[in-house]
Amino acid sequence: MIIQWLGNAGFKIQTKNKVEDLVVTMDPFNDSSGIKMPKFQADILTMSCNKELHNNAEAIRGEPFVITSPGEYEIKGVFIYGIPTIISYNKSQKEKSTIYKIIS
Repeated sequence: MIIQWLGNAGFKIQTKNKVEDLVVTMDPFNDSSGIKMPKFQADILTMSCNKELHNNAEAIRGEPFVITSPGEYEIKGVFIYGIPTIISYNKSQKEKSTIYKIIS
């Protein structure tokens, strides 16, 4: 497994199941961050929340299986567990988010 940090909360994970190589992308961001999101193809795309620094699905090529909410998923032999959480920016501003556990 190769894990590459893309900037912000973005990650590219290269792994393989019993048959093929797979790419999992987490939290692709847009260019407003000041960092250019690399363009590449992915098999699975997770987005932890609905903010522009976490949900730029258009940056990912191909037709990935998109995960945006808590739950249990199995895609091409990769198991993904979405765990619900809350992001607290301050006492009055809270937002739902998802943490993902990936097992390949």
